Amino acid sequence: MAEYDAYSDEFDRQCVPTAHRPFRRGNYRAVNHQSGTRPKTFSQRGSNPQLNRKPGEHPRRHSQRGNHRPATLYRDRGGGSSGLGSRTRPENCPVDGHVEYKDKEDAAEGDTARSSSKRRENRRKREHPMGYKALESMLALYPDQVVLKLQTEHSGYDLLIGNGDDISHDKMCLLMQVLCHASKSQVNRENLNTLLVQTFNTKFINNLIKFSMVMGFQFEGDHEKTSKYFKDLSAVLHTYAHIMPSRAVDHLLPLIDSSVMICQRLTFPEIVRQNEETKAFLENEKLIVEKQHNKQGKTNRERWLDKLPPPNNFRDLPVIPTAEDINGIDRPFLRENITQGGYTDVDHYLDVQFRLLREDFVRPLRSGIQEFRLNTPSKNLDIRIYKNVKVVGSDIKNGEVFHYVEIPFIKKLKIENTKRLLYGNLLCFSTDNFKTLILGSVAERNMEDLKKGRLGVKFEGDISNQKKLWIMAESRAYFMAYKHVLKALQGITTDSFPLQEFIINVTQKKIYPSYLTPHTTYDLRVFKHSKMMKTSETFNQLFRRKDDQVHDEMWPQNPRLQTVRVMGDLELWPSVEDLGLDESQHRALRSALTSKLAIIQGPPGTGKTFIGLKITQTLLHNSDFWKRDRHSPILVVCFTNHALDQFLEGIAKFTESIVRVGSRTKSDEISDFQIRTLINTVKRRRQMPDDVYELNQTRQQDTLAAETEVRQWKVALEETEHPQGILHKRVFLTEGVITDNVARQIENISLYSWLMDPSVFREGKESGEIILDNPRAPTETQEENDDEIWHDAEELMANEEDERMIDLGDNFSTQKHTTPRGILDYDVHLKSLEKELLRLNSTNLGEMNVILQTRHIQEVEILTHRLDILRYGLQTVTRNSSTDLKKVETRLNIKTLSFKDRWLLYKIWLERMQEKIKTKYETAEKEFQRCSKALEEIRFQEMLHVMRHAAVVGMTTTGAAQNTTVLQALEPSVVIIEEAAEILEAHVITSLSRSCKHLIMIGDHQQLQPSATVYELATKYKLEISLFERMIKNGLPYETLDCQHRMRPEISSLLVPSIYPHLKNHPSVAKYPHIKGVTANLFFINHTHHEDKGISDDNNSRQNTFEGELIMALCRHLILQGYKSDNITILTPYSGQFFLLRKLQRKHHVCQGVQICIVDNFQGEENNIILLSLVRSNEKGQVGFLRKENRVCVALSRAKHGLYIAGNMSQLTAATKGENLWTKINEDLIRNKAIGSALTLRCENHPERLTSVSSGDDLLEKCPEGGCLEACSTLLPSCNHRCPKICHMTEQDHKNVKCPQPCPKMCKRNHSCQQRCWEACKPCTDLIAKTLPCGHTHRVKCHDYEKNLLCPTVVKRQLPHCNHEVEMQCHRDPVTFTCPIPCDIRLECGHQCTRKCHTTIDPDHLEFKCEQPCTRVPEGCSKAHRCQKPCWEKCGLCMEYVKKVKQCGHKHTTHCHIKTENIICNQDCRKILPCQHPCPKKCSEKCGGCPVKVKKIVPDCRHEIQVECGLPPLKSRCEKRCILTLPCSHPCRALCCEVCTKNCQELVKTTNVCPKGHAIYLPCHLQHRKSFFLLLMIFCSLQLACSAECPPCTDSCPLKCKHSRCKKKCGEPCTNCQEKCVRSCKHQTCEKLCSQKCSVPPCKKPCPKNLRCGHPCVGYCGDPCPHLCRTCDKDTLTEILFGSEDEEDARFVLLEDCRHVIEADGLENWLSNDDGEISMKKCPRCQSPIYNNRRFHGLVLKSYENIRELKYKYYTEKPVIQQRHIEQILSDVSISNGFHEEVRQIKKFIRQDPQNVASRKIKYLSDAELVLFKFQASVLQRLSELLRQHPDLCDPLKKEAEFVLMRVMSQKLRISLQMMEEITCELQRIVVLPAYWKVLERFLQTKLEPLGRIRNELANCFHPCRKFDSQTEKKVRGLFKESKKFIGGLGISEEERLQIIEAVGLKQGHWYKCPNGHIYCIGECGGAMQESKCPECGETIGGRNHALHGRNRHAGEMDGSRYAAWSDQANMANYVID
Repeated sequence: MAEYDAYSDEFDRQCVPTAHRPFRRGNYRAVNHQSGTRPKTFSQRGSNPQLNRKPGEHPRRHSQRGNHRPATLYRDRGGGSSGLGSRTRPENCPVDGHVEYKDKEDAAEGDTARSSSKRRENRRKREHPMGYKALESMLALYPDQVVLKLQTEHSGYDLLIGNGDDISHDKMCLLMQVLCHASKSQVNRENLNTLLVQTFNTKFINNLIKFSMVMGFQFEGDHEKTSKYFKDLSAVLHTYAHIMPSRAVDHLLPLIDSSVMICQRLTFPEIVRQNEETKAFLENEKLIVEKQHNKQGKTNRERWLDKLPPPNNFRDLPVIPTAEDINGIDRPFLRENITQGGYTDVDHYLDVQFRLLREDFVRPLRSGIQEFRLNTPSKNLDIRIYKNVKVVGSDIKNGEVFHYVEIPFIKKLKIENTKRLLYGNLLCFSTDNFKTLILGSVAERNMEDLKKGRLGVKFEGDISNQKKLWIMAESRAYFMAYKHVLKALQGITTDSFPLQEFIINVTQKKIYPSYLTPHTTYDLRVFKHSKMMKTSETFNQLFRRKDDQVHDEMWPQNPRLQTVRVMGDLELWPSVEDLGLDESQHRALRSALTSKLAIIQGPPGTGKTFIGLKITQTLLHNSDFWKRDRHSPILVVCFTNHALDQFLEGIAKFTESIVRVGSRTKSDEISDFQIRTLINTVKRRRQMPDDVYELNQTRQQDTLAAETEVRQWKVALEETEHPQGILHKRVFLTEGVITDNVARQIENISLYSWLMDPSVFREGKESGEIILDNPRAPTETQEENDDEIWHDAEELMANEEDERMIDLGDNFSTQKHTTPRGILDYDVHLKSLEKELLRLNSTNLGEMNVILQTRHIQEVEILTHRLDILRYGLQTVTRNSSTDLKKVETRLNIKTLSFKDRWLLYKIWLERMQEKIKTKYETAEKEFQRCSKALEEIRFQEMLHVMRHAAVVGMTTTGAAQNTTVLQALEPSVVIIEEAAEILEAHVITSLSRSCKHLIMIGDHQQLQPSATVYELATKYKLEISLFERMIKNGLPYETLDCQHRMRPEISSLLVPSIYPHLKNHPSVAKYPHIKGVTANLFFINHTHHEDKGISDDNNSRQNTFEGELIMALCRHLILQGYKSDNITILTPYSGQFFLLRKLQRKHHVCQGVQICIVDNFQGEENNIILLSLVRSNEKGQVGFLRKENRVCVALSRAKHGLYIAGNMSQLTAATKGENLWTKINEDLIRNKAIGSALTLRCENHPERLTSVSSGDDLLEKCPEGGCLEACSTLLPSCNHRCPKICHMTEQDHKNVKCPQPCPKMCKRNHSCQQRCWEACKPCTDLIAKTLPCGHTHRVKCHDYEKNLLCPTVVKRQLPHCNHEVEMQCHRDPVTFTCPIPCDIRLECGHQCTRKCHTTIDPDHLEFKCEQPCTRVPEGCSKAHRCQKPCWEKCGLCMEYVKKVKQCGHKHTTHCHIKTENIICNQDCRKILPCQHPCPKKCSEKCGGCPVKVKKIVPDCRHEIQVECGLPPLKSRCEKRCILTLPCSHPCRALCCEVCTKNCQELVKTTNVCPKGHAIYLPCHLQHRKSFFLLLMIFCSLQLACSAECPPCTDSCPLKCKHSRCKKKCGEPCTNCQEKCVRSCKHQTCEKLCSQKCSVPPCKKPCPKNLRCGHPCVGYCGDPCPHLCRTCDKDTLTEILFGSEDEEDARFVLLEDCRHVIEADGLENWLSNDDGEISMKKCPRCQSPIYNNRRFHGLVLKSYENIRELKYKYYTEKPVIQQRHIEQILSDVSISNGFHEEVRQIKKFIRQDPQNVASRKIKYLSDAELVLFKFQASVLQRLSELLRQHPDLCDPLKKEAEFVLMRVMSQKLRISLQMMEEITCELQRIVVLPAYWKVLERFLQTKLEPLGRIRNELANCFHPCRKFDSQTEKKVRGLFKESKKFIGGLGISEEERLQIIEAVGLKQGHWYKCPNGHIYCIGECGGAMQESKCPECGETIGGRNHALHGRNRHAGEMDGSRYAAWSDQANMANYVID
């Protein structure tokens, strides 16, 4: 590894980026390593976040992929490759020269991106573990990047962890440091979990314990290194324990204990404390789990004192409320938000905030549900209850699975006028009156669907019982915001909590940001140049365009502003004039730049946004001081989307490095900065990091596949629920939803033909059994909704929903427009038939001949008939009849079923199919959710990559809540919060990260406050106090902007001093123009008209019609003055008034476009003119939230030029008398004469005319055109008539005024024009008389007098072509006129012609086709049927159905034209065959082939066999013992039908004895063969005692039930029966499965049935009736067994296994006794096991559970030998080739035989079987190796091994140790046989006496009766060694060998041996060039062309060489180099 790391480091020095070029893919330059240039870090895609690092500090991201060519460059996704395993050198790349990789970005844009999956396939697998340098480089990355890097396939991290024993000490310390760094990841939590699980396996934990011990004792002196290691280890263990406590409890405690012990010894107290805290946490978790398991949970007691400690850790509380939260009666533990003073610590603060926030959304739900359950009237408007809610479907959108629910709204509810069911609202569902519940939230709120009561819901858990009716409770709480914030609060720790000195301790002293020093200087030139920004913050490398060129030097120098010492005194700062600010803004700027926590209060119009933008611009321009080489953007958080867009629009003027997170922006300027848009840009430019990109691609594909599967199963579920056709039968057969009986019957028929049988349909229709399914009666049509009102509601809710919805863009747009492929096959589909019928009906018949037309009409009729049948069938009712069919389904004859029953049976199959599909759908849905969650984490990584490269990141509080994990990973140093006073404190806290150095809050707590759902929490517990306001109340320094730039002075006076005592006006507001048409710019129209009664909507909202009409009329008046609609805004605090105003607005078209808005939604906005309707005026004097200073402040401060208010001032002042708010406002209004009951209007045309108006009607009557009531009288420029209007303000030039006077013009005949003066003249229409040329006179229009007109007078004329006299118009020509008189000709068919007179067209009727019904009889008709065709068509064959009887007597329904003799009868034949058996054939087939089994005598063997009557008795069919005698005189043991055996198996005594002296009996055919020891042992006549454990029983399992019998072996665990329990009677029915304990006790009622003898049954109701009668079988029945059999009321039970009848009570006591024996319960009479007894099924099942547990224990305990060990041995190809059948036999038993389907079924293998199979495999392996070593002796060796192989393969279940030993010995004998044979062969050749002695001793050792044990083998090998000198071994001593080698003097590899082993040598090069003869044996030696002859071989034993001198392998292998 040292070499590997060193080489990687060396290669790092050779690669540098190309100079002066943006970093992109493939843009690298390799230079000569001698240059010494240090490399800079580059990323895999695009620019690197670490570019500004100093040399030597960069992270190394290279990895070595070979010995000579490390792959350190990165793959070009455009198709090129420059690393990652690439071995190909570019064509122009010299070895040591200079090469530059050109930028291919432009070309790559058009290339097709190579998929990540293909790259993964081609990527070479890493062989080396992760190196030290690679680990070290991880410390420079972000934690979330480290997590992803370590998990990539090619990182080598898995190899590093796997080789834990070999990790060096330094590397282990570095590894722990990297893991500590990775554990800080806040985004990739799921990937972090996977990494920790992968790392901390048992082996690695043990290695860590050992390493820790070594560190503690051997490295004691290196205090810093040891301390760092244990500190990192403690942090990692702490993270692991808190994110996976249940797993950590089982794994980490030993490691923690060892760490504590060592750290105590080394005196590391802080580390000891951390470890002990982690240990205590885990032990507490362990106790919690145990308590939950034992159901010993404690209840919370009420605690009221804030000083008491909390009852539990808030981090353990569930975020999602449980049933206990909703139904509990204990008051939850709550403490007040401390607004004066600080908190004890961080946990105290977080506990208070968490519990208050959680209670804020739980309490409305709790109280509302409890009131509902108690049926008490509720005034709780925060909760609504909906009944009879149904789940009607589901869908996938934006990566989420949500369901549609259908809500039956009550008629009086106007959902459009409420804020019900807004996006994100919390929903609670229950089917049991909220005893149990499941939570959800509104996920889709489409107005069109909402009208129909349809809503999309995202459930927070698995939804079941979808078909039931639900009760739904709705809370107004925005659930998603609560959910994310609460989760984030639980994740905050003391270490990660920022700004504790302010938020927790409320320190009042000013603290400077940590990055500032007294010498820090800022460049404040940005105040002089609004677009000024330094280049690095103006653009970003990820988004920068080529034309973006900005240089810092272009801005002019200004020493006064250029180097401002920030921490200097205010006097030393630039002046107000230098910066262009007022005094308060100047102070606020300095405070914001120099305070760690800056608070700026800005009253309305004081420029909060302006100063916020300047602060942002200043910080960005001087970012070097607070960034410090970190990618840390400024985070901007706003309360609303509109405010965020406004703020970012201002930022966009000086930088484009912006990222916006949140809902879709409405600003075109900001749309390009949306996070999703930027991510797509980065992807398109291929600048996303490889690991993120590849994981995204992989997980996106997984999610897409999972979504596709979900959609497919969803479609299948809908198709089975609402069938639209007939499914193919294989769909049902595959899923097993059809019983075996029916499945056999439909095997050869089509479901389509069976269900659509016309004859069956006709019979059903005639009998009246076919009833259409009509579950719903038609309902009354509901009143049409007012679309305009719905549009208003949509607009009102849009703002609130926009704030809630987060824009996912195209994040999950995988299946938006695709239709999933169906997975159900149809025989016929309703739509396909309708489509085909539509096609046929659209065909033009005119283009067809007669035959085609006839055929086409018939097709239409047939298709229409099929459609009718299919529709009838699909609508068949499925009520009680289906239950009856289910009961008799197993014995149905489907051909005899009626049409209705056929379809009912089909619907039953569909119901079963639906249940199966539902299960698969739910499984697919869970898989999709898992994939979607994994994809979401990678999307967070994409967001982080883009956000880290931005200068500014902006989001709303909702966006921040939903992206808390991203924010924690982003770690922004500077956070700016706009509208901070409107944000709940918890939302602000979760927006901050541990790295926050500077927090700036801008807002105004005297305007709108945060909104809490529960009033008590808002007031008593001060939840509505924002962090902004809390800091101010605690005396923290803050700055107030005191100069407003918005309102004219008289308007601002309403706020000063009543709300803002020190607010000043800027001089510019005094220059505003006066409002035209009125005398006052500010006026309060005081009235006493009460608000409307009885219209309070669901939101407790109000409306006041008087005010609405007044405000809208005033708006109309102002519009008529010439103001544009966008200059005016109408405000109201109530949504009810909003709807009223929108309704009135539609009546005044001039007011269209004027914005009408709720006051709360207009916060932060302004307009020139504001019209304010206060609404409240009532008898009770209630003013609602108009008493709140905050809302009043917002309402009164929105106007710039004019403000007009309508309200009841006397009621407002009276209701707020103690608060003085409205009293002060009233006084200011009176002082300014701006209040009264009437508003004075001034006519702009007649300034002296003043008009007072006090109502809307006054305005419309007195100023209808915006002026006064005087006439205009201005001469019109077009006609000089006077203007007819009254005084009007519009169209002062009168160019478009329409003069209503009559037009003075005349036509040429002096007729006056009938138009108005302003209208264009039309042709004269006065009527005058005109005589036509024909003599008729008519009155025509004046302008038509000179035209040629046609005479319309009707005259009588005779037609020349037919002489008929007809009436026609005078101008018509008789020659061309069509005669209207009907034709009176009789056709040849006898019918009258139906056409009109046609003497000119076909007068002889040659082409006429008579369409009258035909009166002829069809061909072949025997019943005088009428022809059904038109008269002109040829009559075809008679197609009427009639019944005919054939000669065989069978009746047939067939077409009338078919003759009786031509009918093919397919009914069963009734004839009797000559054998007197009935004929089995069909009636139309030839008789014969009797299948009846009869007994016949076989002539050849004279055996009697049973065969079919029609078959001859052949010997091949005889399965009895053969009667022949073998040549050895023994009888044949084969069957008659088999060939006689050649190897007689009869045992014959031999003269041999086994080693123990026992007689040996051998099979007859082996008695003359040489026998070895094993063969003798096999046939030894003495049976020895068994000493091995017996294997499990192999007989068939006797377990059975009413449904089926177990098919497994007795010793294997049985499969449970999954059929429904058969116990059922009229009193009760069991709902459980057959294999489960019954849900009801046995019925105690007597059986009501009678036995065959007529006497009553003696059993119980629902049990099988005993066959014994109390009267007829009294003696047998009452035979005493338990003592109570003879009692009169005794009841008996039939044991179905043995058929004994036993008294019930005694039997129950007998079966209940437990003697401890593990066995089945037995019959007390015959002791037979009881397997099947439904009455005592529980007792029988209990005894069987013990047996099954024993079986499972036997088979599931992990065996010593694993199946994979056997498979690994058998995987050797040489074994399969040599012993194919034996290998297949073993594989068959272990489920590995590919040719045998049955072998792949689940089998249980015992230890004994595994031992046997492994031994068999080992024997085959040993024999295979032996055959490979001696290829020339394969046949004799196989023959010798035949007996061993036969014996070992004959064992099926187990093998004894004795047999394994004997077979092993025999195998060893066979192994040395080739050497023994060679001794024998050599002795025969030489007859040497010493060799003869050796042969004799070897023969004694190889004697068949001698066991070839280890001692024998040792002796044999000694003899072989001794024989080497005689049989081709060297045959000389070692001393002699050395002397010969020295004497010859040849190098190694020159010695060879002949085929018989005689040694010779070859000189020179050592290669054979000539042949000769061996002097010893005469064999050919040597060879030609450097190749040895034949079987000559290299003799390495002579000189110790490994290869011959002349060989490819020789090279250097023969030499040993020191």
